Amino acid sequence: MAEDDEYSAKLWLAEDIRLSMTRVLSYQSVGKGKSKKEIELFDQFGVEGLPLEMNLRSRKGKADVELKLVHLSDSFDRAVFRSQGHEVSRIGQ
Repeated sequence: MAEDDEYSAKLWLAEDIRLSMTRVLSYQSVGKGKSKKEIELFDQFGVEGLPLEMNLRSRKGKADVELKLVHLSDSFDRAVFRSQGHEVSRIGQ
């Protein structure tokens, strides 16, 4: 359980997985103008592990969040990173 003025959170952490929610959120917030509020929230909560399940409730009328990681595996299909059979194009600058 963690909380601050804006949110209360219930988290079930996987302490044996060497990946933190802060790190996951950092990967998706790289770039100019990206919000880092979520990273700051998890840092403030002191969450160091990867939440397998999380219920985040707003105290100020903002959206609530429910997160569940399912079918977690220690291997993955490398084909998802291949561009064979697909046309790769550039979007944006």
